[in-house]
Amino acid sequence: EIKMCNFGAPKDFLAITMDPPEYEDIKGAVQKLKLISALRTTIDGKHSVDDGDLTLLGELIAKLPVDVQLGKLIVFGHLFGLLDNAIIIAAGLNGKSIFLTQSQHLVQSYKSKLEWARGTQSDFYAILYAYEAWEIQTSKGEKALARSKKTAVDFCRRYKLDHKQLNEMSDLVKEIKENLKHMNIETPVKEPKSKCLKDSSLLMELLVVCAFYPNYFYKFHNPEREPEANRTLLENDTMRSVYFLGLPMENAEHARLYYNQVNTYVESISGDGTVEDIKFEGQKIIVTFRQDARARENNIPVAAHALLKSCSARRRLTLDLYDPQRAATFYKNLKKTETRVSSSSNGCLQIPQLPPPKMSQTKIDFMIMSFNSPTSFWVLLRDDWDEYAQLHQTIEENIDDCPLADVANVKVGETYLLEYDGLFSRARIESTRPLAIFFIDHGSNYQETKQSPSLRIIPAKLQADLSVKAYAIECSMAGLQPNMLTNMSNESEWDEETCQTLTEMIKNDFETDSWSSGEIYADIRSRGGAGINKFIIKFTTVTFTNASGERIEIRDWLLSNKLAIPKTESYQVHQEAKKRLTFSEKHEAMQEHLDNPNRYVGEDPIKIKVEHKMSVERIELKGPFHTMKTRISGLTQSCGSKTVNIEPTSVNSLLLDNYPEAVNHHWMLAGNVSLGSKNETLLLRHTSWMPCFPGFGPLAILLFTPRVELRVTHDRTRLAGFLGGLGAKSSGKQSKTQSMYKEYDFEVEFDIRVGHDEILLVNKIRETLSSLLTRGPEEVPRMSQVNFLHQSREIMLSQLNILFNKEMKFKNREVPKDSKSLTWTTEEKLHGPEVPMFSKIEIPKSMRSVKDLWKEFKNSRSEPVKDAELYCPGCSKFIQHPQEKDLHFETEQHNAAMDRLRKDNA
Repeated sequence: EIKMCNFGAPKDFLAITMDPPEYEDIKGAVQKLKLISALRTTIDGKHSVDDGDLTLLGELIAKLPVDVQLGKLIVFGHLFGLLDNAIIIAAGLNGKSIFLTQSQHLVQSYKSKLEWARGTQSDFYAILYAYEAWEIQTSKGEKALARSKKTAVDFCRRYKLDHKQLNEMSDLVKEIKENLKHMNIETPVKEPKSKCLKDSSLLMELLVVCAFYPNYFYKFHNPEREPEANRTLLENDTMRSVYFLGLPMENAEHARLYYNQVNTYVESISGDGTVEDIKFEGQKIIVTFRQDARARENNIPVAAHALLKSCSARRRLTLDLYDPQRAATFYKNLKKTETRVSSSSNGCLQIPQLPPPKMSQTKIDFMIMSFNSPTSFWVLLRDDWDEYAQLHQTIEENIDDCPLADVANVKVGETYLLEYDGLFSRARIESTRPLAIFFIDHGSNYQETKQSPSLRIIPAKLQADLSVKAYAIECSMAGLQPNMLTNMSNESEWDEETCQTLTEMIKNDFETDSWSSGEIYADIRSRGGAGINKFIIKFTTVTFTNASGERIEIRDWLLSNKLAIPKTESYQVHQEAKKRLTFSEKHEAMQEHLDNPNRYVGEDPIKIKVEHKMSVERIELKGPFHTMKTRISGLTQSCGSKTVNIEPTSVNSLLLDNYPEAVNHHWMLAGNVSLGSKNETLLLRHTSWMPCFPGFGPLAILLFTPRVELRVTHDRTRLAGFLGGLGAKSSGKQSKTQSMYKEYDFEVEFDIRVGHDEILLVNKIRETLSSLLTRGPEEVPRMSQVNFLHQSREIMLSQLNILFNKEMKFKNREVPKDSKSLTWTTEEKLHGPEVPMFSKIEIPKSMRSVKDLWKEFKNSRSEPVKDAELYCPGCSKFIQHPQEKDLHFETEQHNAAMDRLRKDNA
């Protein structure tokens, strides 16, 4: 505001106030404004540590009623075409939390926030989704105002939201929009849709990376984390399991008697029905949770987060220990009389599991019965077709003898008959509030309507005939994940349009009675879903017949249409695949052990109440613990050596590694960073993990760092990484430079192949953003000129589309040639108001030219590939064998890259 009013240097103006701030505080505030590019690093062309010329971005931010960093989020939200989302997030971050923060609500509020984040691991998305849902509750019209207010209050109470704070946030949203309107910045009523890029989550991720520069942190890949976790949890699911320690050894033999106590404690925190299994291994108690609905594979459930959070709220697991001798006798008699109560009894059919595919099988035929996504679909094996048909014939012949059930009195776990696609099928009750029903032999869920389902009771005379195996088996494609560039959802969920298209194609396959086929990668334990069969088959390929009679392979279809990208499977999946791959090499006894058809059939839990008079002592166990606990490091020089903590209310406060299998760094950003006691720790507020795939973190940071110097490899053929910050100035010594703000400098190493074409695309995006933050004719900001804005946005999106559609193949990080850590070699030009916000990134002169690299690449046609690393110097495509080059030269992507490079050189 001082700069806006032309009151001179901030330090001079503030010196004459009643209570002048400390000089270091003034300098720190100026530095923050320079970091977000609200001020230039110079004043009238001369470098200054406590002053700077005001930029157009700074002028716009000064007119907004939010913190300066949030102002930047709003301005760039407009440039990215995400203004409404940016305003909501900024308003939510500017004041108090919209989630209840009182100690008595800590765990449930944290759990609610995680659910609102919808698997994104982002506080920003949690605020956005919660506010949008609350806004729907309150926008019922004037006639229903009183009723909608009551509904909104009930909604807040249910989801642990602060109704008063949401109202204040709503007022701030309106105020921001009003201020923007005065600056001619608003979302057009009929804004044209981009032809280059879907309205994807990728833009949102890039927006927050841009807005919160340079608050970047990263997690190293630890190759030993998954093997160690696997050993600690005795091969139980490392992501979905937590464990407690401290059960006395004398209680280990009859430890299953404590199931009820443990289950009651856990589900009182995590929610009813969230526990899949509890195992007792010596002094260790391992609790495995069911996977969240619609969550990506290998994800840590919300229930596990909630239980771990309870530890910080001092809610510990206490057990009433039983007298060892009496408990041992009780347990022995219990096993003899088989008075166990299983989860599937309670008057229900005892439906057995199917055996998993034999370890010697590599391929199976099946019919896809239900398709949710490429990583969750249900099949009926061809070998089971006759039995499946016989089951349905029996049901149809006897359906008139099956009376209607009273839906109000059904219980979880009971099995009934319900119509599915014109035929009555076995259906199991999964929950009663709300009513959830699972079709055992189809793998699909009952879609609730206004009318109650016509459930039929299975009479006693039919129970034996219908107690046959569950025929639906859950399956998944191995090594695939959604492509964020074409995904309308977020990185953890498959796009609805993609799933719908595949469903329609597969439906044709079902109607033609042709069999699909799949090559087996591994069979693994299920993730605690609704199926009876407790295993999942993972396929490398799945082929089906479409309406035209063509055979379609799902993996190829998804990859060729840019709807999916490769991913690394977890350590446990790799281990199961390895067992299948090396099965034939094992001796006979080991083969018999590995091929056990009951390997996924576990013991039923003991859910009966044990006599209280057997209790002799109460103990408190240690835990809960999770094997994926991790640490992060700061990127900038001022943060790199400090211990990093995250505020307790953030969705990432537990700092768990959700991608232990990823070989690349996983990057996090923070909305706010503050110093802790003695300047040795950092506290992060409002955090968000970036998408975890190779290349995203380095490229995103490269895009939005004001000044960049590239580093080349020792052989001068590739770019190794870059130095980023606010640039350098002359040190006064000959050919020497000095960093302007060394504490904010950082180095990033590329984990994908980055060449001339990638830098060309990055520069075009940076140039476009910089041009939008300048003034046009008559000093009008270009970003408020609608046509110019849309044209520039389309250019930016087209370049992003090309950049992130390139092959993002991971490569090991390389040490730069003659690397002088955090040392700038070029001096920043300090004069003129036209210095762009993002400077052009120059290819180092020491790097060999594209012409030389291209000539060498073409001439290496018959030479073997050294270390299996051969990249096209034009488009950076990885070439597995020199013979593939001729085919590669004819591809559209390669020719487009070469055209861009030729035009740039011209």
